[in-house]
Amino acid sequence: MALNTFLNISISNIQRQIEKTPDEPIAPPVPRGGYKLDRNVIKAFPIAGTGVVASLKYGQSLWGQTAKIVVKLPSGETDDYFLKVVALGDTGKYMCEGEYESPKAIYEVLPGFVPKLLAWGAYDQEDPKVYFLLAEFRDVGEQVKFFVRWKLE
Repeated sequence: MALNTFLNISISNIQRQIEKTPDEPIAPPVPRGGYKLDRNVIKAFPIAGTGVVASLKYGQSLWGQTAKIVVKLPSGETDDYFLKVVALGDTGKYMCEGEYESPKAIYEVLPGFVPKLLAWGAYDQEDPKVYFLLAEFRDVGEQVKFFVRWKLE
């Protein structure tokens, strides 16, 4: 496996193929198909008594699955949550914890700059170990193409 380094980070050929810089604008994600929620995700909802209206696959992630959850709050209002699920054992655990703690710290200083992080935890299963991240949902519009190309050699 050939490796290149950029800022002392090893980059394999496989990773380079996956993480190509887009040449065209990235289309916004759209909800599609149902997504089965684990009971620990539902337990992690920030307001007790919140019920699930719908859970839909949403967008994509290099390392896991993502979903949009539409919930009904005890007040009768609806709200949307974003869910990311990573099934990489301990690696997934550290990814979810890090992705929870970093934006959470940013949110405390600049609310609105990043989505509010609600919870992270483990699925109610042992093998394989699966972890999740729950955040407020934000609609993502079309993303501009990245105009600077890095040459990794």
